[in-house]
Amino acid sequence: YPVRRFRVLLHLLSQALGEEDEASELVGLVDQALRQVSGKEKGDDEALQAFIPHLVAYHDCVRGLAVPDSDSSAAESAIAVWEGILSSCASKADLDNAIDNPEGWLCFLQSLAQLSELKGDSQLQLRISKLVVAATKLMPSDSDVPGDAHVAAHCELIMQYIAIGAFTKAHQMIELTTALVDEYKQVSPRVLASLHLAQAEYYAGIGNSDESMDYLSKVNSVCSQSYTSWAASKTQATLVMSTSSLLQSMISLQLGELEDALTQSK
Repeated sequence: YPVRRFRVLLHLLSQALGEEDEASELVGLVDQALRQVSGKEKGDDEALQAFIPHLVAYHDCVRGLAVPDSDSSAAESAIAVWEGILSSCASKADLDNAIDNPEGWLCFLQSLAQLSELKGDSQLQLRISKLVVAATKLMPSDSDVPGDAHVAAHCELIMQYIAIGAFTKAHQMIELTTALVDEYKQVSPRVLASLHLAQAEYYAGIGNSDESMDYLSKVNSVCSQSYTSWAASKTQATLVMSTSSLLQSMISLQLGELEDALTQSK
């Protein structure tokens, strides 16, 4: 079972990231398994052959994280493979036939995006965000509200565009996301707060303080409720409220309202 062995070893390697000795030992086993699945003989795993391009891309990406001196372009190469795979998928069934454990893969992409942000690699982070948008279009949401994951992915992409100063693209994405919210008809308060926060960031970025404050008031109306009614965790609620307060403080400072700016920063 070479494909299944490769898959299990990759999972173990991903779990060992940060544990240098354990990861180093697993890298050799994973590389050996890669050579096996790259051969013509697949044994009893012939039916799993369609997963190999995804698994090889995942290998390159995880190995790049596990080995300090590995090629820094490994993640970019993996993203390119996944972009190609998603371009040929028209449904969740297509995705299930090409990506092993799509839900786990999506979590990995989100973690990789956070790592890219910490490293200051905004272009890679942007590509990952676009990939997550494309993936969540095909995947059902993990919450009770069907459109949550897809809309949330758009909100993240909006913030990426704002961060790199691409305000025209951010505005286009805001319009698209607003239309998606209307299409889904039901979006959770948590995701609506994320959208309104992105809209507030956008208008603050182009110097429209009034519009920005209007959207911040919508964010605050959600945040004023008990966090258990709208956030997945207290940490998530704190992050949204802190970001909102920081933005409101910056706007107040620009308007010369120093006392309010100080209050919000606290």
